[in-house]
Amino acid sequence: MVANLKTASIIIAIAPFLAASALAQPEDLEEGFNFECEFDKHYAVYLNEDRAQRYEKGITRLNIIDERTSTRTKSLDGSVRATNSNQWTLASSKNYERAYIGSDGDLLTIYYRPDDEPKAHIASLQWGNVFGYAYTSIGACYAS
Repeated sequence: MVANLKTASIIIAIAPFLAASALAQPEDLEEGFNFECEFDKHYAVYLNEDRAQRYEKGITRLNIIDERTSTRTKSLDGSVRATNSNQWTLASSKNYERAYIGSDGDLLTIYYRPDDEPKAHIASLQWGNVFGYAYTSIGACYAS
């Protein structure tokens, strides 16, 4: 009985913080999301060596509609298309951050900041390959 009261007291004490946290979630990062993303900074990490470098690739693009990569993105040339993933699944949702896993193993993380322009969010797209490289592209995603 004492343990139950102690647990209830803790829950009551943290409930306002949980409620405030839930209210702080940006509405445009919910499941069923639609985003237009552009990535302009690209990095490679060589896993078999102690080396990382920034490389020039230009702007790559990704458009997601209802958790699927749009046909517009799929039709882009491979040098402009940010990913080959077709389907996206919400993997993690925390305050000011959402992580989505793409069907090709990509990790798209979108960071929301309260002072962002309306509906604009910092984003990173990460993926690797069997040849010992891991890649990260940094840019922005705009909720649409």
